[in-house]
Amino acid sequence: MKEVADVLAESREYIEKHGWTQHELSRSGAGTSVCSLGAIIYSQYEDVNVDNEDHVYDQHRGEIESVIRSLIKAGVPVTVSESPFTTIAANITGWNDMSERTQQEVLDLFAKAEKIERAGYDPDA
Repeated sequence: MKEVADVLAESREYIEKHGWTQHELSRSGAGTSVCSLGAIIYSQYEDVNVDNEDHVYDQHRGEIESVIRSLIKAGVPVTVSESPFTTIAANITGWNDMSERTQQEVLDLFAKAEKIERAGYDPDA
C-alpha cells in the first residue's frame, strides 16, 4: 500500500470529486458520494466489491486501520484508547455522522491528518 499520507490525500480528493455523505458508506457504490470511511476504501479499492464491508475490512484491515488512526490523531474523538478495528472504525464513522458535521470539516480533517503524517508531528500545535 501507499504511504498513509498519500492515502489521506487521495481520500480527500475522492470526496472533493464525488461528494460526501452521512449514515452510509456510499450512495450506491464507487464513483458516488461517500462518508469518511468510504473515501478511504473507495479511493484505494474501487475495483473491490464493498457490498460486503466485512470482506473489505478483513482483506485490508491493517492498511485501513493505519489511515483511520491518523485521522483520530488529527482530531476525531476517541472513546477507547486501544480498541479492536470495529471500534476504531466506529470512531471515524460516528464523527462523520454527527448532525452538525460538514463536508468542509471532513476535508479539513483529512488535510490535517495528511500534514501530520508528512511532518511526523502536528506543525500547527
